[in-house]
Amino acid sequence: MHTPEALAAHAAARVSLLGKKRAANPAFAAMGPVLRPLPPVEPRELPVPEAEPEAEAEAKKSEGEAGSKHVVDAGDEPGAKPLPGYFVPIQHVSPQQPGETQKGDATTNTLAAFYTALRELQAGKRTRVRMLMYGASGTAADFATGYLRSYFQQRFGDGGPGFLPLGRITRWSRHQAVVTERSKGWRKEHAQTSKGRQDGHYGLLGVSFSSSSRRDWVRIRGRDKSASAAAVTTIELQFVRQPDGGKFAVWVDGKRRKTLATDHPEIALGTDVITLKPGNHELEIRPKGDGEVRLLGAVFETDKPGVVLDTLGIDGTRSANHLTWNVELWKQALARRAPDLIVLSYGTNEAVDDPVEIPLERYREEFAQVLQRLRSEAPSASCLVLSPVDFPEVRDGALHPRPRLHAIIEIQRELAPAHGCGFWDGLAFMGGFGSMLDWSLADPPLARTDYLHFRREGSVRKGMAVADAMMLGFDRK
Repeated sequence: MHTPEALAAHAAARVSLLGKKRAANPAFAAMGPVLRPLPPVEPRELPVPEAEPEAEAEAKKSEGEAGSKHVVDAGDEPGAKPLPGYFVPIQHVSPQQPGETQKGDATTNTLAAFYTALRELQAGKRTRVRMLMYGASGTAADFATGYLRSYFQQRFGDGGPGFLPLGRITRWSRHQAVVTERSKGWRKEHAQTSKGRQDGHYGLLGVSFSSSSRRDWVRIRGRDKSASAAAVTTIELQFVRQPDGGKFAVWVDGKRRKTLATDHPEIALGTDVITLKPGNHELEIRPKGDGEVRLLGAVFETDKPGVVLDTLGIDGTRSANHLTWNVELWKQALARRAPDLIVLSYGTNEAVDDPVEIPLERYREEFAQVLQRLRSEAPSASCLVLSPVDFPEVRDGALHPRPRLHAIIEIQRELAPAHGCGFWDGLAFMGGFGSMLDWSLADPPLARTDYLHFRREGSVRKGMAVADAMMLGFDRK
């Protein structure tokens, strides 16, 4: 399954996320086989922290900052034990009708259009392949998605950092290739903000930043060690055109380039493209103070043939929030990106929703509407659903399953193929219910003790597994 190109891409992606030293851990070099059957869904007791012996505690005090002088043997070295995580293939679409007898492998690969785009890129028949990855906090942190960006750009060419919000959404939000900074005066709005206008004028990502003050500013610059940001040649600005909209000045690399007006009789998507010489550029936007400026995002790309992966994550969000976005604004922004693959990664936040306020049947209906909207507005793109991973409930000193989480996974497993999308089982990849405990106790730790979020190494582990699952059909050609 691992071609030389795939192995090289994995190695480069691990270094980009972990650095050379941490990436050299041999435990990251391979993924376990498909895990079948999954362990039973039963409560798991949490380990009781061992009391530290008095002699060892005193020794640590005497050593001060030098730390323990304990000598570890080979069995204690990081990477000596296999890390958790299993290869899980993508569930594709079977075209047969109920009652029909399947003849041979009749399953339709839901990533076929994506594979075609990659092969055309390799053959020089196109210059760009674009991937859009929607999700919540795990996506917004850009660790697993950052791994996938690095992996695909290593294999097929670097098309640049992609779409970026014009403002940092939360302290968890980040991007592997760029740094975003903004003044405090901007008004952040998306479907999860209780004080927002809830008008849905959010564009591609589902979030906007607005200001009428000339004291406000926002900056985006490439990270110093980012190869993707070092060769940017185009910056596309996306904003809301609206009645009484104000003007804003655009600065690039410390020089004022232009002033753009957003006043327009009707709500519409505004865009402007800036062409630059290859380099690591800094974008800055400043409102003129003559009306509201509402920013949606900026796209940083290179003029080189390659892959672009847009990280489209918002902390705490849910798939149903797509349905609150202004359809026309979103459609116009989506058309400009012309995606070859759209990925959805939702379900964890929905697992803690009030079952009375949002019953599972309502979740099913809304998720089906989201998939239908994606398929109708991007019919030529491939589609993939990544299910939630393990998210146990901590109660009475033990981990207990969340029935709603498991029901959501099964709904996604059913609806994704029904709408022509692939389905990847994140719970099976982790090892089934309770596996989050094993991930948090791994060496190095792969998950946090909130039993919800991955650490950087855990995100790398997930990125490896998703990349292998996505490319299985491509590399088996």
